[in-house]
Amino acid sequence: MLSMRVWSRLLRQVVDLVVPQACLSCDTPGVLVCADCDSAIRATPGRARVIPAFVGAPLHVQSGVMGSPELLRVITAFKDGGRSEASSYLGTLLGGTVSAPAHHLVVPVPQSPGAYRRRGWFPLRDIARAANLDITESLTLRARHVDQASLSADERWSNVAGSMWVPPRRSTIIAGKSVIVFDDVITTGATMVEAARALYAAGARYVSGVTVAAMARRWPTYIANSQPPHDDTGRRQD
Repeated sequence: MLSMRVWSRLLRQVVDLVVPQACLSCDTPGVLVCADCDSAIRATPGRARVIPAFVGAPLHVQSGVMGSPELLRVITAFKDGGRSEASSYLGTLLGGTVSAPAHHLVVPVPQSPGAYRRRGWFPLRDIARAANLDITESLTLRARHVDQASLSADERWSNVAGSMWVPPRRSTIIAGKSVIVFDDVITTGATMVEAARALYAAGARYVSGVTVAAMARRWPTYIANSQPPHDDTGRRQD
């Protein structure tokens, strides 16, 4: 049986067909994202970045754009405001960032149980679909995990450590593969690092990351403008 939140999303989609939409960021009528907000969102393209101190290998993360107030309002409207049509816009921001080769798997960061109960759906699926990405949902959160949204930077690292795993039935899918971890926004990097740790533990050969946006001010220890390395086949890992 569909939850009330799912029915609400479906109703919103029907309403959007007959009622002019408003800008996801500033409510300007008649557009999904107005020209001014779109320009602000795209003003600073994302860059390849690296978390250098990582078990096994540096973790390289590519983001479509750098975070902005306008983009955060779009993401909030999408994830928690019933504006499911925002997936098409977010998909365009992500689509130019990642092109997963056939030998790569794209694995989304799992949603916390609390977030799923609150929303009734999994936003990353819609963004991936809009970006024409085939995803493999192999990561699972342990029951003790707390939703990261309300935590400080230090609390995020403590909360997320050891919180993810790959169930045995999915380990055979991951083993020996190059994997791209997918999320909407990277803030401290804690979630990406934990996802990579769990995937390496399941036998992944190489793990990198991709996000729609990056919040640069939350990355004091990261190295900007780093270049993705080559794996042992000579291919660049993007």
